[in-house]
Amino acid sequence: MPNQAVPTPTRQRSGCKVGWYYYDNLADAEACAEWAEIRAAEMAGFGYDFGWLTPGTITECADGTFQVVIP
Repeated sequence: MPNQAVPTPTRQRSGCKVGWYYYDNLADAEACAEWAEIRAAEMAGFGYDFGWLTPGTITECADGTFQVVIP
């Protein structure tokens, strides 16, 4: 998936080491998670530290959306 666009999130947040994309459906969240894992592996090769969070992790939120940790 590295050559494909990441699905457009419905909203997003940024942090100091990672960010979060939010999706209304699981299929888009899974596509983003796949991209996030690949991108994180590339960045880790350069020594980037994601803290205690793991890019590609999907969490279902109370409002029914899906949160994906991104690098």
